[in-house]
Amino acid sequence: MSSTWLAATCWALLALPAPSYSQSLLSALNGKNSWQLGSYKLAIESEHLRISNDNDTIWSSGSSWPFISASVGDDIISSSDGAFNITNIDSDKCTGQNISSIDWAPRTNATLSSSVKIAGHLLNCGSESVPYLLTLWLPENLQNRVAFNIRVEDASSKLNRVFLTLPSTQDEGIYGLGAQASFGSLKNQTVPVFTREQGVGRGDEPVTSLQNEGGGFHGGNRFTTYTANPSYITTNGGFFYLSEESTGYSTFDFNDPNSVEIRYDSLSVEGAFGKGRDMFEAVERLTEYTGRMPALPKWVDNGAILGIQGGEEKVENIVQTGLNLSCPIAAVWLQDWEGTHTQPGPYVNISRGKSCTKGSILYSVLTSL
Repeated sequence: MSSTWLAATCWALLALPAPSYSQSLLSALNGKNSWQLGSYKLAIESEHLRISNDNDTIWSSGSSWPFISASVGDDIISSSDGAFNITNIDSDKCTGQNISSIDWAPRTNATLSSSVKIAGHLLNCGSESVPYLLTLWLPENLQNRVAFNIRVEDASSKLNRVFLTLPSTQDEGIYGLGAQASFGSLKNQTVPVFTREQGVGRGDEPVTSLQNEGGGFHGGNRFTTYTANPSYITTNGGFFYLSEESTGYSTFDFNDPNSVEIRYDSLSVEGAFGKGRDMFEAVERLTEYTGRMPALPKWVDNGAILGIQGGEEKVENIVQTGLNLSCPIAAVWLQDWEGTHTQPGPYVNISRGKSCTKGSILYSVLTSL
């Protein structure tokens, strides 16, 4: 082998693009490649980061690189009478990421009062690169999950939202994000998490288009909901949620068969993820944080719950008619609480009646059964 050929080969290797991040990361960390968080281990394996518990993978960067990103853009929002239509706008989304350090750091609300901090830069964000910090820890009172905090530090104040990518599988069913009535599994969907008027039609035609005539959004779409919540479980036993402090607008993209991308409308976000044996344990672990609904009172099974509006006289007449016909009535759901006003509709104005002022009379009728 000639010295000329060897020299040329060395220069060619030096001219190649930067190596995969695990190689540069290993040298920056002086050979350290794992960090223990209670029963969970963060490790550098085969050119990616992995969090495992007893060799069961909880999270992995895998081929989803970068797994943290950011973008700039002002979403387009139109609204009328509680109906909101939101169009996501993203530009200069960061297409690269590196890791410069992984270190231990103290944390007061964490198991053993410690956390792992991963620092680096988001690259190719338009014409700039910006630093980020990912902190991982086990919550002191919930040690069967890994909590995270992401913070992107953009000194130019140009970027305004962050993205996080989580692993998934092609056959994984995903359920949650609040009351989502249009689909069972949310796999292959992009779901905005925003509480608003549910709409009339919600994508079914022609009623949705009729409701939306005149430029409004009263018809809604398949994702408009009264109850949105940034948490989900999977058929593989996985669970994920954003913390109660992270109340910004978010979008969950489940279209990629091997990953989930979460778009959050701020440069900092906090949450947690974990994995149970199955969906039942995933629900248990998720609701350990979110809370669980108490058992319904026994009276809900004593009769019908009537949804009525139109004023006191109309409501009491309907209730009395039902009672006279021996129809069991447990309660009345009144939508007249807002009082008398006119609500504009797509074709006619809807007049709301006055509220029921003699609730005690209605209550005495129902409790006399």
